[in-house]
This record gives sequence, structure tokens and C-alpha cells, in this order.
Amino acid sequence: MESALAAGVPRTGSCCPRCSRMLREVFTDEALSLCELDNPMAIKDSSSDCAMCSQVWNVMQSDLVLVDQLRKYADSTFNPTSMYHDDGISDVEEYITRTKKVSFTLQLNLKHEEGRQGSVMILKLAAVFGTKGTSRSLKENDRSVQQVFMPFSDLSRLVSTHTISPDVRLNAHQKFALMDSWLRNDTQSPDSTGDAFMPSRILEICGNGVVKVVDTLSSVRAFEDQHQVPFVYIALSHRWGKSQHFTTTKFTLEDRRRGFKVEDLPGTYKDATFVARNLGFKFLWIDSLCIIQDDADDWRTESQQMGDIFRHAKFVIAAHCADADKEGFLARAMRSRDAVGIRIDSRAPFSLYRQGNLAMDVTGSPLSKRGWVLQERFMASRTIHFTDGQIFSETTDELLCEDGSLNTHDLGTSDMRQSSSTQGLTTFRSPGSVPQLRQIFGLGSSLSIAPKTSEGHLSVPLEWLDLVEMYTNCELTKQSDKLMAIAGMARKIQSRTGSVWCAGLWGDILAPSLLWMLGSTKREIRPLPSTAPSWSWAAWDGPVHHPETARKFTPVCSLVCVNTPRDYTQATRTTWLDGPGTLTLNAAMVSFPDGATIASYSTELGPGPARKGALTDGTGALGPVELNQFIRARAITTSYPENEVLGWICIDDVAATRLNFEQSYWNTNSMRQPPPNPLHPTARDGNGEPTQWGIKELRFIPVGRTRTMRPSLQTIPATCLGLFVVPSGGAVGSSSYRRVGVGQVSARHLKGTLVPRKGPLTAAELLRFTRRIGPLSLETFDPWPVEDIKIV
Repeated sequence: MESALAAGVPRTGSCCPRCSRMLREVFTDEALSLCELDNPMAIKDSSSDCAMCSQVWNVMQSDLVLVDQLRKYADSTFNPTSMYHDDGISDVEEYITRTKKVSFTLQLNLKHEEGRQGSVMILKLAAVFGTKGTSRSLKENDRSVQQVFMPFSDLSRLVSTHTISPDVRLNAHQKFALMDSWLRNDTQSPDSTGDAFMPSRILEICGNGVVKVVDTLSSVRAFEDQHQVPFVYIALSHRWGKSQHFTTTKFTLEDRRRGFKVEDLPGTYKDATFVARNLGFKFLWIDSLCIIQDDADDWRTESQQMGDIFRHAKFVIAAHCADADKEGFLARAMRSRDAVGIRIDSRAPFSLYRQGNLAMDVTGSPLSKRGWVLQERFMASRTIHFTDGQIFSETTDELLCEDGSLNTHDLGTSDMRQSSSTQGLTTFRSPGSVPQLRQIFGLGSSLSIAPKTSEGHLSVPLEWLDLVEMYTNCELTKQSDKLMAIAGMARKIQSRTGSVWCAGLWGDILAPSLLWMLGSTKREIRPLPSTAPSWSWAAWDGPVHHPETARKFTPVCSLVCVNTPRDYTQATRTTWLDGPGTLTLNAAMVSFPDGATIASYSTELGPGPARKGALTDGTGALGPVELNQFIRARAITTSYPENEVLGWICIDDVAATRLNFEQSYWNTNSMRQPPPNPLHPTARDGNGEPTQWGIKELRFIPVGRTRTMRPSLQTIPATCLGLFVVPSGGAVGSSSYRRVGVGQVSARHLKGTLVPRKGPLTAAELLRFTRRIGPLSLETFDPWPVEDIKIV
């Protein structure tokens, strides 16, 4: 094994003229080096030839929002000031300068760290978006990310010797010693959580190179009789891969109980037993060996307690650098980190290696994108991450790497959730980003306080929305596991809060949870109707996100009950719905006037610079909406008053809905009954394509509202977001409805105060109008009575 764990040798590479100049300024002149790039995305092209550009590009990719914004604004055709939205109204980028939309700065600096022999080099990347007519920037859209690099060299070969430290990268033996020190100083042992738990089966690592499966229920008494603490174990989080798996089945169970050789195990399992044995642990939990894989009842029972299995493990081994069980992870994780040799002009080369970065090394790894692993990571009291060339120790309050402590509250914008709506493209973050949930799991910091109800009971925090956004970006081999893969977390939350589990949503925070939107992604987003009801995000295979406004508004609907298809009485209140079922809400049901239409084209709404238009600027009766990601919205308008915008809808399944629109175009001369679809085209262009779709049976259910605001003399109307539904049976009067989208409806329509006039109201007219009828506060929805509504 020693040869496999040998130190990595720096790969010397040349640098482009820009990077050579900056490195020369930093290491020779010891000065701050700045460079503004006209085309930041060109770094990707130069990364193949320049060793430093390669490092810069890797750091850029750790912030998905930064790369996404730079890629869009680097495109000269993206939102120029002369471009309008398809609706012909929205001036897309009125506030963006015509000459330069974004300035991107690359900065290098040396900084001395206390306790370190030499200095570290800090790379900082900053993007600033300018505005027209003023020198100030849109601060809420600016982004920056930084990364620490450790320079080292033979001190005798450099003039500025006091700025360079020797090579302090750890070898395999030093890494095991470091892990041992982490565990000796462990203050977050699961033993202190109060509720004893043991997996049904565990692997016992025997001293003769043999491993066997132990049934804990039949063996625990033997431990108690000997006054021993039973089954202090560690657990393995790994990727199975596509190779032949070494598993426990009904046929092999007895053989596993009798024992088998460690050498017979695939590489990842063998490495896990090596880690356990060298850190002083006798028991190990591996899913494929401790769950009977071809026994559906056993699999379901063990899967439901998966959260507790990982929560009560002493620590979890996360094998990030193994793509499959057969590969193993120690050879790659235990070697010293790769260093990049840098040559400046004709001077002797020196080397750089990157300090540990949670977003790049852990949360961005293929393992972290596996659906089951999210629960394994977030429920663990401590996880030791084995990444390529480096190890990390992660708890709720502390993140440690080989270079020391990484502050969990300063991990970079792509790892911790920001309050600004521009921090979109949610993917993966660390357990430290949901401290209130971790407290409910029994693993939280004493500094975090989970929310409570008026009666003083724990309630589900809004951090659950963040968890859903992370989880839906993960991948599952079997989509039937969609809700099962987080059932362990869900059951722990329900046991602590008593909240109603509604197929991925919680009764405590039902209103904001209902407003999930399908995210933009390169992955195909497919419906999963057999997995969950239409109102649950679990009905889709693809990422979702929630509007920032939903985290701040006041709910205007309430949960009555959830029922499975087997329940036939309204009195049945199912508290655990993990599949298709009916949600009954007490809410208003809003219809639309005759002649109302939905545009067949979409308008892009989302984060970024302020935009002007009927759907975006908060004028008229549509209040502003904060979004974390871009969506495609379709305007809902009425012909009386002419061009009055009633709201907008973000359709869940655009392809299927468009097909339904076309099928609904009923020839009145035909004797056939029209298909049961709620919309139909009312206008077509010269090519016969629909430009508008009429609304027949579409309904809007208000879910939450914001308050009316009056900065200065301008009244900003309240914002009301909700669900768009159609009768599940295809006709009005159906006993239930199904969700087709989410969006916003104007305060004027909800208050029944549409003004008979042509064209939208001007700001002055709106002010006089609101003074006459009062602010559109949406405290009640006068024309629309509240009723119990069933959604399937």
C-alpha cells in the first residue's frame, strides 16, 4: 500500500503572459497584483495551456452562479438594451450600461498566517455589474469568490525566501494520525443524543482477517451481560457503480453470518474495513451487506430507519474518490495532494497546491449528487470525507481539513445559502447551512434555535425548502425511491415536531412548500405521476426551487387533511403520505373572466439586474416577486379592460400542456365531444401557430401574500402567489383538481376591482385609484369565497 500512497510529484507547467506577470509581482515584488479581464470566459480556453489559468478556472466553477452570469453577459446577444421581451412591452435591461455590463477582476495577494512558516497566496475573483448613468453598481448582483493556495519550494532557490514555506503536505501515516486526533477531540458523539439505537445488522471485523454479519437484536444481550458498550460502529457512504456488487441476499445471508475473508471484499469495502481497524473500531455498517437486497420487506424496513443508522454512527466514511465499489478510495485519498509547478520566466520553478475547498472537493463530487447520500451526510454527527488527495472532517459547527479549520460560515457563495435572491442555481451545500434542521435531528449547535409553534412545540423550519432544492438536484437510480431516500430525515422531523408529512411537503410550512417551480437544467425533467400527487415536487424527476418571496409572505390557505387513495372519508387525516394522494386545502378558488387568455410565448423572469415590464417592475396591480432562478412565465391578460394583465403562470409540463392546448381547439361543426382540457387557442399567427390560449376551466388558488408597501407616494401592491389548477375529471364541478403550474394573479382581479378602461393604469392613475378604493392589501378576497378544495 505504501507505493500507492506515495506523495504526489508537482507537475511543472508554463504560464500565460498575464499570469506570469501577476505571479512575478506577487512573489518577486511581493505586491498586490490586479488584472481586469475583458472576457472572463476566455480563462476556460487558456486553462489547457496555462497552469495558473487551470487553477483559476477550477475556482470559478466552484460558484455556479458566477459562471452562469459571466457566460450570459459575455454573450453580446444576451439582454442588450435594444432588446425587448416577446410581449413587446418589457424593456429587458434599461438599467444596464450599454458599453460594459460586467467588470471581472482577478486579484492575487500574499498573506502571512499566524502559526505558519511561510505565507499563503489568496486568489480572489470579483464580478461587478455596472448601471447606466451612475458609477455605482448593483450591489445585490455583485459576486466574488476566493481560494487560498499554499506555495512551497526549496528555500535556497528563491530570492524572497521568507514568503515561501517548505512542503507540508501530509502523507498517509500523517493523515491517519490526523483522523485519530479529530476523533479523540470529538465533542459531537451521537451517544449524547439520548435515544438509543442500533441497526438490525452490523459487520463485525474479526482479528483473523474475517468479517461477518451480526444480527444485533440477538447479540446485544451478550454485550450487556459482559458490561460492554454494544456496537459502537461507523458507516460507509459510497457509490455502488455498475460493477458486480458484493451483497447480502436471502441465499447468501447464512454465509455472511458465518463469516468471509476481507480480501474477498471489493476495493471500497476493503478500504473501509482498513480505516475502521486502524482507527480502533470493530463494527462497520455497509448498506449492501447489512440489508437483504432481494427482500422487499427488509429493504423497506431498513430504508425507513436509514437516517437513524447514519445519525448514530460514530462517524461516516464518505468515499468521494471511488466511482464504484470495486475501485477503492484509500490509494487516491491518502496520497499527498497534487501540486502545480509554476515557472516564471527563466527563474527556478516553485509549486502551488490548493487549500481544501468544501464546494469543490466535497459538495461538487459525484458522490454528493447521489440522492441517498444527502440523507447520509445531513444525518451524520461527523463525516470524514475522503477526496482526491485530501481528507475533511465535517460536523454541524466545524469543518476541518488537512490545513486546519475552515470556517463553516465562510465557505464560499456556492456552499452557504445567501439571503439575496441573486444567489440562485441552488445545488449542494453543507449540513452547516441548515442548523435548525440539524438541531431537530438532535445534532444541532447550541447556538441555533429551531422555530416553535405558539404552543411552544418545535415546528419545521423553512430550511426544509433548501433541503428539497439540494435533494432534487441529486440523482437516483430508481425513481421509485424519490420519497424513500429522505424518509429517515422525514420520520425524525415528524417524531420531533408532530407535523403532517404531505409527500415531501410539511403541514407546518405548507404554503411556501406548495410554490415549488421546476428549475432550468440540462437534465430532462420528466413527470413521475405514480410517485407522488401533482401538488408535490416528488412528482417530477428534476430540480426544483422556491421563490424567495414565498419565504417571507403570509399564508392565505390552510391544511385540512391529506388522504391516500384508500381513504374515503373526509374525517380521515393521514399524517404520513408518501405517495399519490389527495390534499384538501381551505382556500379561495379564483376564476377568470370571459375573454381572458394566456400568451403562448413566454417571458423570462428571474434574478439579476432590475427589469422593466408588466410582469416584473411592480407597477399596475402585480407586486414584485423575488426569484432565485430564471423561469419562463406566460402572461394572463383580459380584453376588458384592454390589455389588462391579470397575472402570469409558470407551467409545470410545457410540452404536455401545449399538446393539450392544441387538442382543445374544438371544431364547433364536429359532433365529437371535445377533449377534457382547460385551454384552447383563440388566435393564431400567419403560420397557424397559436399566439394566445383562452382560459376555460383554469383556476387559481391563492397560497400566500405580501403586504402592500408605500415608499414615498407610490403604492406597491401586494403580491399574491398561488397554484393554477384544472379539474382532474376534465370539467368544472369535478370533485377534485390537479396542479398545472404556479404563478401570480393581480391584486385588482383578486379584489374584484378591475377598472373598465383601455390600456394599463399610469402611476398617477394607480395612486388616485388606490386612494379611492383603499390599498390592495389582499387581507381578504372579497369576490371569492373560501372553501375546502381537493387537489390530487
